[in-house]
Amino acid sequence: MEEKYEVVKGEEEGVWLVVNKANGQTYIVRPQEGYCSCPDFNFRRFQSGELCKHLKMVRERLGLDVTPPVVYREIPIAPTEDAKRELEPLLRAKEVVYSYVYKVNDYVVRKDGKEYIRRGWVELTADGLLELAQFYAAKLGKKFDMEEPRITRVGDRIICFVKCYLGDQPMIGYADEPADDEFAYRHVVTHALAKATRRLIPLWVRKLFIERFKEFIRAEIEDKKERIRKLITTDEIVQVQEPETGAIVELKGLGGKVKHLNGELKNLNRWTIFNEDKINELLAKVIEECRKALPEAEFRVVIEASPKTREPEEPEPPKVAVEEATPPEAPEQPAQEEEAPAGAEEPAPELSEAEATLREAAKKLGEKGWEMVERFCQKRFGKSPAELRGGEIQKALEWIEIQARVQERKKALVKEILGLASEKGIDIKERTGGKKLIELKVEDLERLKAEIEAESSPEEEDLSF
Repeated sequence: MEEKYEVVKGEEEGVWLVVNKANGQTYIVRPQEGYCSCPDFNFRRFQSGELCKHLKMVRERLGLDVTPPVVYREIPIAPTEDAKRELEPLLRAKEVVYSYVYKVNDYVVRKDGKEYIRRGWVELTADGLLELAQFYAAKLGKKFDMEEPRITRVGDRIICFVKCYLGDQPMIGYADEPADDEFAYRHVVTHALAKATRRLIPLWVRKLFIERFKEFIRAEIEDKKERIRKLITTDEIVQVQEPETGAIVELKGLGGKVKHLNGELKNLNRWTIFNEDKINELLAKVIEECRKALPEAEFRVVIEASPKTREPEEPEPPKVAVEEATPPEAPEQPAQEEEAPAGAEEPAPELSEAEATLREAAKKLGEKGWEMVERFCQKRFGKSPAELRGGEIQKALEWIEIQARVQERKKALVKEILGLASEKGIDIKERTGGKKLIELKVEDLERLKAEIEAESSPEEEDLSF
């Protein structure tokens, strides 16, 4: 068999490359961990713990036993009513579901001079996978951890290898994407992490979150489509949100008078959640036509910008009003302040054990750490931190630990990216669309770093992790 393949030692310790001499196809093998990047291993042999021919070849060459070093069997967590009920606080919160699940719209790929439509999909985000893995690891009484993902380019593919741990048991995942695919860097880490955690996070749990996400997004899309229909076919006053700015505006419908928009109704009716980009494009056209037809005096902006488009530092108007109104009230009650000196000596109420513990742990997350913990507790448990009990406190502490590690990783990535950008004369603001690096997700920072590194030495092709 070795006559057909060439076995080459990779640059990284413990990595070997198996190259098919006939077609140049290259597979990455980690013989000690019992892992190969070939489809046969990933889709057929991985769960049963069998070895593919590439793994056997390298292990035999190194004098290792050809029996699997690890058996990756799924941990059975039954979809009982109690198990589902535990997830309900998360599934009810739209912001949590939206942070756990992402959507890719239908998109066009070009091959051999032709265009093909690749269908969109819905899957768990890296953040969602990590939090759910932590959740189920805690239920099993084990610690969950993850090594830094390793991303590289092999030929025309972008490859990612992820290694996680459930206690001392490794869970590994591999994913690759075409290098010319615009989503390659964005999703390759998530796909690898999904494979690494598939034995810990039950399939039925993933489906629950995906279906709830579809319910939420479908309701939003249908509402938007109905508003577009009213603007095209009626002369009613309709409120819509501008796709680009997020501003909410009031417009009078066109009453069916713009013929080229009437023709778009058939498309609008058949578009699904995976055509959200097309729906937004049509909405932008409709808004433009409505503005042309509407006298400027009748055009009204209801909300200047949505919360998503505001700068994080901008204070909310109601909070400013409260802060300005509070100080004048103090001088109106001088007698009360003088008559109750004893009250001033009373100690402040003691914090509950849960709140005191969590406040101390939240210091790891910086100035806004306590606000983050309060939001998490409300989303996850529907309670304030002070109301948490037993296992809930432990889950909150584990979440804080994960967030602290994420922050440290983000800071390290930002530092590395800024160094690379400075060295290569790259405008980071242009790459991020004006966003601050620290505002990006870890997977986006990983992608940006990999892109900059690839640009720095385009003449070299690195075949190692």
